[in-house]
Order: sequence, then C-alpha cells, then structure tokens
Amino acid sequence: MTVIRDLSILTACTLAVSAAVVPATPACRQQAAAPAAATADATPTRAASPARARLAAAETHLDSAPADPEALAAFAAACVDVGRLTADAAWYQRAEAAIGKALAADPGSYQALRLRAWVLGGQHRFADSAAAARQAMAREPRDPWNYGTLCDALVETGDYDGAETACQTMLDLQPALPAFARAAHLRELFGDTQGAMEMMTLALRAADPRDPEQQAWCLTQRGHLHWNSGDAQAAQRDYDSALAKAPASAEALAGAARVAALHGEGERAESLRAHAIALIPAAGVVAESEAALTAAGRVSEARDRLALLEGIAGLERQRTGIFDRQTALALADRRLMTDEALASARREITERKDIYGWDALAWTALSAGDVGEARAAIVNALSLGTRDARLRYHAGMIALAAGDSAAARAHLMAALDINPAFDRTGAERARAALSTLHG
Repeated sequence: MTVIRDLSILTACTLAVSAAVVPATPACRQQAAAPAAATADATPTRAASPARARLAAAETHLDSAPADPEALAAFAAACVDVGRLTADAAWYQRAEAAIGKALAADPGSYQALRLRAWVLGGQHRFADSAAAARQAMAREPRDPWNYGTLCDALVETGDYDGAETACQTMLDLQPALPAFARAAHLRELFGDTQGAMEMMTLALRAADPRDPEQQAWCLTQRGHLHWNSGDAQAAQRDYDSALAKAPASAEALAGAARVAALHGEGERAESLRAHAIALIPAAGVVAESEAALTAAGRVSEARDRLALLEGIAGLERQRTGIFDRQTALALADRRLMTDEALASARREITERKDIYGWDALAWTALSAGDVGEARAAIVNALSLGTRDARLRYHAGMIALAAGDSAAARAHLMAALDINPAFDRTGAERARAALSTLHG
C-alpha cells in the first residue's frame, strides 16, 4: 500500500512508532533549517546545542585522526547540521571539502559517499545530489538514508512521482523521523494537509527524546501546517511547545510572531520577529517585519528592514547569481529589482522545476509586467493541487491582471478560505480586489 497519497496510513511500518520511539538519522529537509536550542518572549541565545556539541566532538576526533575517512565524514555531517542551524552556506563548503578529503583518502568510503548527496543538496545542487544518491544506492540498496537524499533532490527538481517512490521505499525500510517528515511534506504538496499533520505527528513521536532541537523542529513544522490551514490556535500550541524546547529556533519565533500579530499583539510580534532576524536574517521574516512596521507608522524602522532586505538580495546575487525564492517574492511584492528578480527566477527554473520555482517565476514575471509568462508559470505552480493560500493569491492576482475576473474571484476566495491571515499585505490586497470584483 502506498502511504504517501493514501489517507489510510496505519500500515505495519507506521504502527511501529506507536509502540516505541525510533531513533532518527539527521536531516529531514535541507530547505527548512533545523532550529537551535524558554518561552516565546525570552531573548534567544546561542547557547551550546546538540548540533554544536556534535561538531565539537567531530572536530576533536578529526584533530586526532586528520586523514581518517570516517572522521572526515563525521565532521562533514556535523558541518551540515550546523549549516542547517545557522543558514550559513560556509558550513556546506566545509562539509564538501571534508567529503572530498575522505574520498581522496579512501575512494571506497561508503560513509563519505552517502553523505555527499546530502551535502550537495544543501548547496542546492540538486541534479548532482540525485546522481550521488543513486551512486550510493547502488552500493547499499537497503540503506534508507540514500532514498531520503534522493527524495529531497527529486522534490526540488519537480519529479514528484520519483520522490514519492523514494520516500515510500524509505518508509518501508525504516519508519523513522526522516521518512515521516518527508512523507508529511509530500502529502502537503499533494493537497492532503490532514495527512501531512498525521505524518508529522508520527515524526514527532519518533524524535530523539534527548534532542530538544529535533523535537522542536517537528513541532515547528506541524505548527506551520496548522497555520497554513488557518488554525492559528493549534499553530500557537506547537510554536510555544517548540520554543519551550528550543528558544533559539528562528523558525518557531517567526511562526509565533505571525500568531501574535493575528491576535493584535503588534509589539510582541515585532519583538519575536526581531529575535528571529537576529538569529537568521531570513528574507521572508524581514519582509514581514517591514510590512508590519510600515503599517504601524514606524517609518524609520521599516526603512531599516527594507535596506536589510535589499542587502540580503545583493549578497545572494553576489554569491550565487540567483535570489533565494523568499527574497525574490518579497522583492516582487514591493516592485523592487523587478528585472533582476525575474531573471533569477528564469535561471533557476531551468534546473529546479518544482511548484515553488514556478510560483516564483509567475510572481516575479507579474511584478515585471509580463502577464503572459506569469499566467503560463502559475498553471505549473498549481499543478499538484497544493492547499497553499499564497499560491492561490498569486494565481488570483495574475488572473486579475489578465482580465479574467471569474478566475481571479475563485482563486482569491480560495486563498482567504484556506488561511485568511496567510500574509498581512497579501490578504489585504486579496480582500480589496474581491471588493472591486463583487462591486
């Protein structure tokens, strides 16, 4: 039985988790950084975390055996863990260098080979990651890790059937947190939000009770699922629980800020966002902060946030020539750097044809005035039936620009039905557009 698209998930593999906690291997999805380690109002710190402790242990081992392939592989894995924690690309470069040394010392090192796919995925080199995963799979076809890294790469390149097959095999081989988390993401993509929550709950049950970061990551991802489906109360419970375990989780802080803003707690929401940005200056959170500060009349602070957003965009363009998608969407929302954002989205879609790549292309094309390209791209973004309010909002505004009032009305109403608070500015624009259409 396929458990990815089937609501009936109580197969033999998933029932195993009900009886016992299954130790998890590292990394569920490279694009959602696992958090670091009080309450939502506490100032986060950079205190020692399990990921940092693993890095320190790996460094100590490597100091005593600098040419040992297993020590190099362990160091590489620890670097990726910290890279996901900090969103600092330099850690992935260190990991790749360590893997290269391990394979140079021992070309047959399976541990280095299997980790290589993970490192490449973290660098957004998804075609190379898939090839490396298949190479490791040929060596050890029953190692679930290889199916996980392959699944990640295929999701990012838009091969959802292949990703589903890889994830199902991973579930069959080892029903543990990494497999459940990937299955949750696939279910969300396929429009099965309830099934995604069920899978993420299984992931949480399978989390290592000794690793609060891992537990907090699962709680945060489930919180996002609740928030994206319009259930702010359930989202708040998960974000608060995550922050109790890992108060320096930038993702959980940002999620808690969205709930606080919805409840009219503007000052608290901005404090939470500021904490999140201090930890990881993610473009999406910076953009949310700028919009909230602008609405509150805090013009000088809003300008600072806008300058930070533009600075992030400049650094990304300098480093890779491509904007992060959240950066591109935020720029498009504000009609900033429109030509550059569209050029970036066009370059990326040549190799990364997932639905969010198509959405970024559609939204940046609309911002740049190319309605025809936007209409063609948004069709692909909606192809899986994903219940994402932002996707439907983008589709509605593109239809409105194209003069298709019926489609615009249907998409905008769907966006607000999925999550009426999906985005402060977007929700306001959707309501304003619907008022005009109904008028």
